[in-house]
Amino acid sequence: MNLAVTFCRQDDSGRSNWHLGRILDASTGGIRVKAGRALTLVRGRQLDILCLSDTDQSPSGEVPLRIQGRVAWQDAGRRSFGLQYL
Repeated sequence: MNLAVTFCRQDDSGRSNWHLGRILDASTGGIRVKAGRALTLVRGRQLDILCLSDTDQSPSGEVPLRIQGRVAWQDAGRRSFGLQYL
């Protein structure tokens, strides 16, 4: 799997920081995402991810799909994290 995504996280001051990434794996319990750049996430914090999904209902053939979850783990060296579905 190699699906482009975008997600937003808030820093301690409440500012939003947008990131690009890719879903590398998906299961019934969650997904593994590789971020485009280094970031620090808090385990247990909710995170929403947006990706494009193919559909016949949109003129362009794609619609944004929102995935909600909680950060389950992070590997800072590999810029990846796991998201458990809500």
